[in-house]
Amino acid sequence: MARGTTLRQLISDLRDELRRANSPAASPDDTASLRATINHVIAVIYAANDWPFLQCVYPKIKMNAGQRYYDMPEGMNPDRVLKSIVYWSGDPHPIERGIDFSDYAGYDPEDNERTSPICKWDVRFTGERDQVEVWPLPDDTEQYLRFEGIQKVKRLVADDDICPLDDTLVVLYAAAELAPNDSADKDAKQAMARELLRQLKVRAVSGGEKRYQMGLGTSSKETNLRARSTVRIGR
Repeated sequence: MARGTTLRQLISDLRDELRRANSPAASPDDTASLRATINHVIAVIYAANDWPFLQCVYPKIKMNAGQRYYDMPEGMNPDRVLKSIVYWSGDPHPIERGIDFSDYAGYDPEDNERTSPICKWDVRFTGERDQVEVWPLPDDTEQYLRFEGIQKVKRLVADDDICPLDDTLVVLYAAAELAPNDSADKDAKQAMARELLRQLKVRAVSGGEKRYQMGLGTSSKETNLRARSTVRIGR
């Protein structure tokens, strides 16, 4: 069992698990269908748990006075954010996701109403891509927004693309999905896959796997966030 296995090897292992010939010359080329199943299984397993080895702290996003939207850090999945903080006056403060009309009634970005610090963030499609929206509009350049979460996993396309998840788990689930519905082998593979998934979840929690740091090191203050006390600067 290992992470970091190539797509080429996953396809070979899956053929072996299905007891298929491992040479396209000996049987119809099933590479495309096997690749599709592998990617489907990876997506399902990825969604099944907040895997610690995929957890990372993204680089800080510098706030600019009057700027409402910002590009997301590379690899960030906005739906798998575990923590969001704003650095203001030198200290990190937790902020929440979700900006609605009641917020705009207090400080309306359309009217260029600004204050500090920012209190909320959300994701908006701005015409070409999804971006991070912050509220209220910052009135200075002394704030930084930072996220911690489960990073995206890329679809495996090329033979040398690397699987971010456990290879045995992926192969077992893929083999169970492709096995005939009336096959006893299907039930056996599903049972093995479920048990392995359970074990991996337990080990991920008890093994103390560390989060992945993207960018500069985390401030020691960040590990012990202070209770938030917001000071408002008038409009």
